[in-house]
Formats: sequence, structure tokens, C-alpha cells
Amino acid sequence: MIPVVVEHGLASAGAASSAEGVVVVTRPRGRRGWADLDPEAVVDALDRAGPGAVVLARTALADPGARALPALAGIMGREVVRLPADREAAAWVVAVAARLAAAGDDPARLLQVLVGAPAAPVLPRRPIGAGSARMPALRPGVLARWAGCAWRPCARCAGGGLPGAACGRCGAILTVGAAR
Repeated sequence: MIPVVVEHGLASAGAASSAEGVVVVTRPRGRRGWADLDPEAVVDALDRAGPGAVVLARTALADPGARALPALAGIMGREVVRLPADREAAAWVVAVAARLAAAGDDPARLLQVLVGAPAAPVLPRRPIGAGSARMPALRPGVLARWAGCAWRPCARCAGGGLPGAACGRCGAILTVGAAR
């Protein structure tokens, strides 16, 4: 099992905070929403998860209060998967990741594809929450098999993801039809 690390705000929104294989970085609620992550709590969570952990985080632009998570994960040599900026879409990826945490040889590849899945036009959809996000309406096991087949490498970094969507590592748009 390769653990997945995520901040509490997304884990609680995606009901992943108590899932096996998910290490949650504590994040208190502030007056205006979620407070900034404590760097020491981030380092503690990354240590608990171990060197093979996959970190799920939104960009600093999408969530400035959580910018310590991807920054420290990169410094500590952990794989970071770039979540969608939309909070509901990011929480959906976290919820699916929690269900897949104990499965797969390379969860980073699966998760790199799943971050682009909310925008994939070929999957059946269902709305989630009160917002406009529409997520693929497939079971996590089916999504994992599809993601394993759909993954394509990124031309800019060692990551990859769903063709036509943003790379799960660097955010570059992946070329449609690129070979494995």
C-alpha cells in the first residue's frame, strides 16, 4: 500500500479523512474558512506517510493557505499530484484516491489521470454538491482501470495524465494522441 497525503480541508470534503492509506495534514478552521497549514504538521504527516507517499495538493494560486504541502513534499522527495483548482473537483479526486490508496502498482499515474477526469468529455457524468462540477459516474475500480489505460507521458516533466487535460505533475496541457 502506498499512502496518499492530503490536507484536512479536502479530505473532510471528500470523506477521506478516516480512510485507510490516507494521511491527513491537520488544518484548523479560521474565521474566514480554512487556516494556513502549519509547516511542522506538514513535515510530520509526510514523515508518517513515508518516502513512497503520493501527495495530493492544489496549487498555491488555488489555495494559498495550503502552499506548504506541495512545497515541502517536493523538498522531501515525495511525488506531488496537482489537484484541480476547483474545490469540489479536487475533493472528488481525493475521495477516489482514498478508495484506491491500497490498490495499484503506481497510484501516481492513476491520480495524474484522475485530476483531468472532471474535464474529460467522453465519460458519463453526474453532478456533485451544490456547484456545477460534474464528475465521472463510474466505480473507483473501473476508474482505476480506465486511468491505467488513458495515462500518457508529459513532454515537459516526468509526470503525465489524461490527453487534452493538464499534466498531473506540472500542469502543462498534454498532447492528444501522444504515445506511451
